[in-house]
Parts: sequence; structure tokens; C-alpha cells
Amino acid sequence: MKKTSNKILAALIIVSVLIGMALIIFVKIKGKEGIQLKTELIINDEKVKVCLSSASSEEEIERIALQLMDEKNISIDFSACTFDRDGELKKLEIAIDCNDGHKDTLCVGEFELKMRCWGFERDYSENAKEPFKIGKMEESID
Repeated sequence: MKKTSNKILAALIIVSVLIGMALIIFVKIKGKEGIQLKTELIINDEKVKVCLSSASSEEEIERIALQLMDEKNISIDFSACTFDRDGELKKLEIAIDCNDGHKDTLCVGEFELKMRCWGFERDYSENAKEPFKIGKMEESID
């Protein structure tokens, strides 16, 4: 009886590992095609919102950083980010300073970047519930 339960347990562990590996391979292969992520920047009088994902390029992030500094005096240090050979974001590691007391850092790995958008939002409205948010972001509906 003990040998049978050990064999069943071993089989369950093997199946679980295989399913986990299959999921990782699926995400790596289908990550960009299965989930439509895009780089997003919103700047207006009320708020600033930045969404980045594995689809974000180094050039896009550079442009966003320059535009935010120019228009809202927000500095973004993305020098620790890494990009793949196609120039797309592989690891997001940024430091944001709104130069008004709101600042923070964000570090996100390759797997998470393929699954959703990450970034920050600065809400300038007078009664903002959350004046500064960093982390997981919801994409805006076009």
C-alpha cells in the first residue's frame, strides 16, 4: 500500500512540474501575441499615466522620460532596465521622482512584463484618492 501511494505521489509531482513547464513555455511563445500590451503615456492637467510592458522599446521609454521632464518636471531613471536583442523591454527597473515629494522605484521581471502593464500614475486633482500610484497598471480603453 505504501509503495502504491508513493508512486501516485511521484506521478502527481511529475505531472505538476510538466504542467508548470508547459505554462512557462506557452507564455514565452505566446506572450506578445496572446496578450495585446502596448506602451501608453497620458499627460494632461489632471494626471500623468505611464504604462510599460514587454512590448515597450528603449526608444519609447527614452521619449517618455524626456517628455515627462519637459512637460511635468518628472524624472525617470531607467538606466537599470534591460532589453532583448530586438530592443524590447526584458526587465523594468525604474526610479520615478515627481519633484513634488512623490517618488518611488519599480522593478519587474520578464514574466510579469509579458502578462500586464506596469508603471505609475500621478493624479494632480485636488481631491485625489491616490495622488501617486506605482506598480500594476490598467490600460486605458481607446
